Amino acid sequence: MEHDGYDYDGEEDICRMCRSEGKLESPLYYPCVCRGTMKYVHQECLQTWLKFSKNEFCEVCTHRFSFVPIYSSDMPPKSSLKYFFSTTKTLTFRALKWFFVLYLWIGILPLCIARISTFMFNGSLNTTLMLPMEVVKIGNILTDILIGWSIILCVLFGFFSMVYLQVHISTEGGPEWLEIVEHNFLYNMDLFEDTTDMSNEDTVDANYNQYFNQNSVHSQGEDLEIEERSWAEILGFEGTSYFLRNVVWALALLIGVVFIFALCPVIFGRYVFTIFQLKEVISASMLSPFEEILSALSGYVVLGFILIIFYYVSLLFRFFFASWCIGLCYLSLKVFHLIVLEAVLFPIFCGIWLDFCSL
Repeated sequence: MEHDGYDYDGEEDICRMCRSEGKLESPLYYPCVCRGTMKYVHQECLQTWLKFSKNEFCEVCTHRFSFVPIYSSDMPPKSSLKYFFSTTKTLTFRALKWFFVLYLWIGILPLCIARISTFMFNGSLNTTLMLPMEVVKIGNILTDILIGWSIILCVLFGFFSMVYLQVHISTEGGPEWLEIVEHNFLYNMDLFEDTTDMSNEDTVDANYNQYFNQNSVHSQGEDLEIEERSWAEILGFEGTSYFLRNVVWALALLIGVVFIFALCPVIFGRYVFTIFQLKEVISASMLSPFEEILSALSGYVVLGFILIIFYYVSLLFRFFFASWCIGLCYLSLKVFHLIVLEAVLFPIFCGIWLDFCSL
């Protein structure tokens, strides 16, 4: 990157980015073939822009930038032994830190998820004290890690499905029965004067936002400031211990999702099998390997019917907000029901079909 070589006393050339003149401590350079007002730039301004834009060339003339390190005049010709060991120690500690962080996220987290989930499905209240021993046992580590990653991928698939469902409801609208309940809920909050305003989406949205802005709760009358953190700091690559809390939170959230959307349906399904005496029939048939999956599907159906009953009961008593929440829970339950069908049952039956075809 070439220096302009001019004296800055009275010089009127300015930086193309910050629009300020060059100084002795911050001179102007012309790093590309642009001319006119786009010719000069401060090195700090250019480096900031390159870091932000992720480019290595000029967007105007497409000239690729090149930087040459300039060392101090008193720099020794060779690095000292002390500097070598200091740099080696720093790089070693950084490598160990990155290995520890990756080991926690890639190894320990899925291992704990798999073993806690297995204990939740196969254990009992009498053996709860044995949970720490189940987590730290030595055998089947690689298998449990793979099972844990399968659980994490299913949870992520469900999360992205829920996000897509929320976006679809916000943009395209939800089912007709859910929109009717939402309009009744907004009407009871006096967000518009009469029912004719329901057709005016701008009026509804404006009043809806105004209502919640006026009724928002702040701590001591001040807005809560959200501290921005980079992904490197969240995952732990910045060297802070902040990421340990994130690992614990991720573990707790994954366990909560497994408990609500996997264990509870399985428990409901087991009760259904016990009530209708289907457990012995399934155990004696070819469906015995899929007993837990069938229990989960039966549990989802039972929970769906329970939510439908609660939905109509809340409508009967004109609890529109409760009806709206129950309707969203019902849609979420259908999403996870489809995930079980598509991510578990469909691959299993495809594999069985291929085995039969290969005979």
